Amino acid sequence: MVRKIFISSVQRELSAERKAIVDLVSDNPQLARFFSTFAFEFDVPASDKRTDEVYLAELAVSDLYVGIIGNDYGGLTSDGVSATESEYDEATRLGIPRFIFVKGSSDKMRDPRERNFLRKVSPGLIRVRFENTEELLAALTESLDRYLAENKVVYAGLTYEEEPVGKWEELDEDKIRWFVRTAREKRGFPFPVDAPVEKVLKHLKMVTDGVPNRAAMLCFGKDAHLYATSPGVKCILWYGKERRKPAGSYKWFEGNLFEVSDKAIEFIKEKLDLRIGGHTLGAQSDDTFEIDEKVVAEMVNNGIAHRDYTSSATVQVELFRDRLTVFSPGPMHRDMRFEMLAEAHQSYATNPIIAHALFYVKYIEEIGSGTVDMFDLCKAMDLRPPVFDIDARHFTVTVYRPEFDEHGNRIPATGEEVGVKTAEVGVKTAEVSPKPQEVGPYPEQIGPKETEVGPYPEQIGPKATEVGPYPEQFGPKVTEVSTKPDFGTVMKNYRKDFRETCAKVWECIAGDSTVSRRGMSVSLRIAESSIQSAMNALQEVGLLKREGYGKGRKWIVKSSVEEPEVVG
Repeated sequence: MVRKIFISSVQRELSAERKAIVDLVSDNPQLARFFSTFAFEFDVPASDKRTDEVYLAELAVSDLYVGIIGNDYGGLTSDGVSATESEYDEATRLGIPRFIFVKGSSDKMRDPRERNFLRKVSPGLIRVRFENTEELLAALTESLDRYLAENKVVYAGLTYEEEPVGKWEELDEDKIRWFVRTAREKRGFPFPVDAPVEKVLKHLKMVTDGVPNRAAMLCFGKDAHLYATSPGVKCILWYGKERRKPAGSYKWFEGNLFEVSDKAIEFIKEKLDLRIGGHTLGAQSDDTFEIDEKVVAEMVNNGIAHRDYTSSATVQVELFRDRLTVFSPGPMHRDMRFEMLAEAHQSYATNPIIAHALFYVKYIEEIGSGTVDMFDLCKAMDLRPPVFDIDARHFTVTVYRPEFDEHGNRIPATGEEVGVKTAEVGVKTAEVSPKPQEVGPYPEQIGPKETEVGPYPEQIGPKATEVGPYPEQFGPKVTEVSTKPDFGTVMKNYRKDFRETCAKVWECIAGDSTVSRRGMSVSLRIAESSIQSAMNALQEVGLLKREGYGKGRKWIVKSSVEEPEVVG
């Protein structure tokens, strides 16, 4: 059943917001499956009926009322009230669920009649304030998601990748044929290349309730990027060892998961050196990359396979002068332990359907040997062992590039105890916490915590700085930050309105380190989604940090940045 959303507001003043809502619902396949919209200016042809008769008739057959309150009150109906207020009254009388969004944090500029209307809708209803269209759409999406959950419209008992959100005609059949052909060659896939698409997808557990599920659309959809918030991969090349703008290269790859993987790996290989005996040579067939191709593929594909696809963050690949880092949103699987990464272990997949598809074409291994292979390959190439940084929000792996002196001679990897013995990188379970920590410290056996600051490219946010030092066993310290930027400095490249939201959240948490998002939303009159975005940004630039577990968790507010951290 598709539920109709009735959009109510002053049309001229809020035309951009109205159109944005219509586009959001129609263009987002997750929302379009459950909702349609009615906006008078887009959906009503010319006729000889009175305007109020038309919109009240449409409201009577609608399932949800979305009211947007601005500064203008609007023209009056025959009852002496605005069309928006009349529509609200009728929705109230009919018992239609109502969602109210208020533009602007101040009511001083509103028409006095609009202020009265705003006071009228307040009792018993949660109003969400927004400053721009982006915040409105985020808040509306959150409200609709909550509505679906509370009314048990969403599919109970299904994982995110199992949800039936696709259509057969939206699948890329050529990609499915490529998959079957490759899977037959690599893993003995039990179907011929010309097998019926539905039969192939059912074998892969990619059909739910008779339609392709989300995993199918992410792997084989023509517009795969529409089926999760941020399923692509960002790739960034930095000239030095720190994140200093401008970046050498920045790419954001979208497409099905196989294409995204191929593009990201190719991006890295184009930037790595081909070496023999520690000297850069031309592209000959017997040359080897400075970081083994299998290590690169394991880093990227594990990020794609095991990430949290409900997160708005993306898999992010960064190549520095001294290291390659892959960030993946979402924590390590609950059954995995930190110390298991350096030894053969059972495979635990966050997204088992997607992971199984990647396994069939040998993009990943399913027997839990991938990270062990990374250690072995790095050891064979005399590279430092991989470094893992894990908390409740992300998983990051770093592999260091070989180092050379001023004469071009290879500098051996630092210390046999670090470069050879896997016991030094995390097999001593007695010294490792049995569960991933939200905020360090991290076991020394695994390696240094990778501190990051983001967002990165100029179009995303402020300049980021890497902070050392690293443990002595990894060689010379990297450059330390000598200054301590304050709030204004680290937030200066964000939009003014977003900075103001961040400042309010920052001050609120400083006053109560245990305050919840819901509590801040109510006290600050800011949408929960905007609160979360602000908290993410504050963590990204190092002004906010989470400490503790369970009921003992609290926020630590910093007045300046000493050790910046990032979540993506």
